[in-house]
Amino acid sequence: MKSFLEEVVDQVISQKHDLGELCFILPSRRAGVYVKELLLKKISKTSFLPQIVSIESFIETISGLKVLPNTTLLFELYEVYLSITPKKDQDTFASFSSWAPTILQDINEVDRFLIPQQKIFSYLSEIQDLNHWSLESEPTPFIKKYLSFWKLLPSLYQKFSDQLLSKGHATQGLCFREASENIEHYMESIPNTYHVFAGFNALNTAEQRIIEELLQRKKAAIFWDIDAQFLTNEEHAAGHFIRKYKNEWKYYQENPFEWQHNHFSESKSIQIIGTPKNVGQSKQVGAILNQCITEKINMSRTAVVLGNEALLQPTLHSIPAAVPSTNITMGLPLTNASLSTFFDQLITLHTDKSPKGFYHQGVQHLLSHQNLRSLLSTGTRDEGMEFIQSVQKENIVYITQSYAEAHFSGEHRSIVGLLFGNLNTPQQVIAMLQQMVQLLKNTWMQNTQQHALELEQLRLFYETFNQLAVLTKTYPYVEDVKTLRVIYKELLTTQTLHFQGEPLEGLQLMGMLETRAIDFETVIITSINEGILPAGKQPPTTIPFDVKKQFGLPTFEEKDAIYTYHFYRLLQRAKNIYLIYNSTSEGLDAGEKSRFLYQLQMNPLPQHALKSFFASPSVSIKQSQPRVVVKTPAIMNRLKEMAEKGMSPSSLNQYIQNPIAFFDQRVLGIQEMDSVEESPEAATFGTLVHEVLEILYTPFVGKYLTVQELESKRKEISQTTQKVFSKHYPAGAHKTGKNQIVYEVIKHNTNQFISGEIKELQDGHKIKIIALEQKISKTCDFDTLNHSIRFSGIVDRIDQHDEVLRIIDYKTSQVKAHDLTVMDLEQCISDEKYSKALQVLLYGMMWQSQNKHPRPFEAGVVSFKNLSSGFLRFGIKEKPRSLPKDYGISSELIAAFEANLNHLILEIFDPTIPFTEKLS
Repeated sequence: MKSFLEEVVDQVISQKHDLGELCFILPSRRAGVYVKELLLKKISKTSFLPQIVSIESFIETISGLKVLPNTTLLFELYEVYLSITPKKDQDTFASFSSWAPTILQDINEVDRFLIPQQKIFSYLSEIQDLNHWSLESEPTPFIKKYLSFWKLLPSLYQKFSDQLLSKGHATQGLCFREASENIEHYMESIPNTYHVFAGFNALNTAEQRIIEELLQRKKAAIFWDIDAQFLTNEEHAAGHFIRKYKNEWKYYQENPFEWQHNHFSESKSIQIIGTPKNVGQSKQVGAILNQCITEKINMSRTAVVLGNEALLQPTLHSIPAAVPSTNITMGLPLTNASLSTFFDQLITLHTDKSPKGFYHQGVQHLLSHQNLRSLLSTGTRDEGMEFIQSVQKENIVYITQSYAEAHFSGEHRSIVGLLFGNLNTPQQVIAMLQQMVQLLKNTWMQNTQQHALELEQLRLFYETFNQLAVLTKTYPYVEDVKTLRVIYKELLTTQTLHFQGEPLEGLQLMGMLETRAIDFETVIITSINEGILPAGKQPPTTIPFDVKKQFGLPTFEEKDAIYTYHFYRLLQRAKNIYLIYNSTSEGLDAGEKSRFLYQLQMNPLPQHALKSFFASPSVSIKQSQPRVVVKTPAIMNRLKEMAEKGMSPSSLNQYIQNPIAFFDQRVLGIQEMDSVEESPEAATFGTLVHEVLEILYTPFVGKYLTVQELESKRKEISQTTQKVFSKHYPAGAHKTGKNQIVYEVIKHNTNQFISGEIKELQDGHKIKIIALEQKISKTCDFDTLNHSIRFSGIVDRIDQHDEVLRIIDYKTSQVKAHDLTVMDLEQCISDEKYSKALQVLLYGMMWQSQNKHPRPFEAGVVSFKNLSSGFLRFGIKEKPRSLPKDYGISSELIAAFEANLNHLILEIFDPTIPFTEKLS
C-alpha cells in the first residue's frame, strides 16, 4: 500500500509541474525528509529539487519577520510593561515572569486566529470590572491595581507588537497575522511558484486565509489525509476540522476535495494491551518488538510512538539487541539530562544562601553528585565525601567558604573556592557556571569515548549559559540569583539533546506530533490513557471559556479533536497495531483507559481483528529466608575482643531483638551514617535531658536533698538547659522552630521531675544522692568458655530513698510498670519486650559485685513521658520460693539472674550456633 506522502508525490509529478518552481509545505520537518526521499526515487530526469519547508518556516518567509524565543519575548514584553505601568504598580521581573508567559500565550493565540485585538482585550477588561463590582464605594488598593492592569492590556499589546515589528521581530502569533496581511505581496514576489500543502488538519485562521488565497489564485493545491469513516460521520472528532473546511471553503464549491479514502476499513490486527506502571509499558514494547523480529516484520516500516515522551529512556533500554537500528526523532529534553540536576543544584545553592552560609543539605546534595565527585577525587580518595562526613560529624548546619576550603587541598581547594565563593550578582554566578563547564570538559576530554554523551550535554549547557550572559547584559532586569534561576529554567526547556541516526532506516522511535503525514505498517503506541491521549489539559489562560467560544478561539474541545485526528490517522494505513495503556494509578495518572480505546472496542469493524488483554510481568514469589552467618575463627576472635572490652546491656538487648543486627553493628562495627541534626532527634533529646539533670544534681552528690535547695535549682533550669543546648547546637538555636519546642519540653520535664522530688520530701521521705553517671562493671567467668566476659555500663543515678538504695535509669521514652514486671527471670533474656528489665538487672548485678551491698536494693526506671508514675521498680509477678518475698533485688535474685544470663552468653559465644536473622 502506498503511503499518503507517496500518493501526494505521484499526483504532483503526474501534473507535469516544473519541480524547481514547486514548494512543498508540510506539518513538520520530519515529513519533509520523507518527501525528499520519495522525489529522489521517482524523478527520472535531472531537475532542481523543489523547496520543502515546514508550515512555520513558510509563514516566516511570507511575513519577513524573525520569531524570537519565548525567553527573549519575555524581556521585550517587560520593557513595554515598564513603559506603560505607573512606577508604584510595577512588578519586579521575577514576579512578572510568573504571570507574563500566560499573557504571551494568549497574545499568540489572539494573533494566530486574527481576532481584533482591541476588541477582545477591551472585552476582557470589562468582564473583570463586572467580576469585581461591589457595593463598596471605593475598591481596595489591590483591586484597583488589578483592574488597572486589565485596562492597560490593549495598550500593552499594541506597543509590544509595534516594538517587535520595528526590529523585524515577532511572536509566532504576530508572524502569522503579518503573513496573512502580506500574502498579496508574497504572491507578487514569486509569481511562478506553485505550492503543495499536504497532511494538515487543524489550521488557525491565518493559515486558512493564506491557503485559501493561494488556492483561489490557482497557486496551490492541498491534499488532506482523511478516511471516509471520519469525514462523513458528523459525530466523529477525527474529522472535525477537515469536515468544516470542506463545507465552508469557497474553493470546494467549484473544485474537488482531495482526498478521502477507505484505508481504515481495510484488514487490520489491533491489540489493546493494559499493563501496570509506566516502566511496564516500556517492557511491553520490548516484548512486542521481539515478537515482530520473530515474525520477520520490516523494522523500517515500524514505529514506536510514545504518548508520554518521559518514557523515552526506559523504552530505549527495552529495545531488543536484535533490532538492527533505531532512529530516535524526538530528542532528549536537556531537563532530563544527568547534568541538569547538577547545575540546578549549583544555582539553587546560591539562590538559597543565607548570611550564615550555605545550607548543609544543599551542599551535601551537590558534593554527592556523580559529576562533581569526579572532580574532587584522586585515586581511591574522595575528598568530597570526606568533607560531607566532617560536616555530619561536627553537626555543621551552615557552611562558609573558608570552612569548606580548609577541608580540601591543592586543585580541589580552588574548585571548592569557585563553588562556594561569595557570588552576589547573576553575572558572577554565570561566570562560575561557565568555569565549571570548562573544568568538567577538561576532565572528560581525557576519555572522550567514555564521556561522549556528557560532553554533548556540556556543549548545550555552555550555549545555555552564554545565552543567559547575553540576556542579562542586554536586559538589565535580572537583579538577583533567584530571578536568574527562573530564566535558566525557562531557557532549559527549549534545549534538546538530539540523537544521531538514519531518519529513513530502522525502527522509528517518535512522539505523536512527529508522526504527522507519515505512515507505518506496524505501529506501537504507548500511554493511551485519559490525560495523555487525549491530553485533556488546557494550558493556563486569562481568557474565559465562553469568551473563547464567542471569538472563535480554540478550547479544550478543539484540542481533543486534534489528538483524535492524529491517533486515528496513524491507524489508517497500518496493518499491525499495538495500543498500550497504563492500567494502574501512578502519581497524577489515574490509570484510566483512553476514550479512543473504548471507541475502538464499542464500534468494531468486521475487518479488524481486535483483541484486548492485560499483560502483567511474571513475578516469581520467593520465600523470605533468614540471613545466617556462621561464626568463623575471625568472628570468634572479634567476640573475644568485645568480651574483654565490655558488653553493655544495650548490646545484649540488641542480640535478643535480632542476632543479625547485633552481628552487623556490634561485631562488624557497621553504623548508620551520621547526619546533621538541626533539631534534637530521640537519642540526642535523651542526652540533653541527662546532661541537664547531671549539672543540676551534681552539687547534691553525697548529700540529702532539701526542699529549699531543690527550689533554688528549679530557678536554674532555663539557664542550664540553654547552656546544654548551646553545647550541641549553634548559639540561639533554641529560640526558633522545632528547637524551641524541644527546649521548652526539656525545661518542662525537668521542672516536673524536681517538683516530684520536692513532693516526696514534703511527704516525709528522705533522699540522698550517692552517685550520678556512675560507671560500673563486672567480670564473669563461665565454665565452658576459655575467657572471661566483662559487663559494663553507666548508671544515671544511684540514691538512697529512706532506707532503700535505688539504682535509677532515666528514660525519655514511654515506659510503664508492666515493662519492668516479668513472670520469671528467663523472660529477661528471651523476650525483647523486657529490655528495660534486663538493663536494670544487669546494673544491679554490676553494682552488687563492686559494692557488696548487704541488704536488698531496688533498680528501675524514671520515665519522663510517665513522670506521674514516679520510680518504676523491677519486679517478678511470681517469685520462686527460694527467693525472698520482699520487693527488692537480693543476692539470691542476682544469683538466679546470673544462671539465666549464663544461657544467653553461652549462646552468643558458642561457635556452633550461627547468628540467625529474626524475620518480622
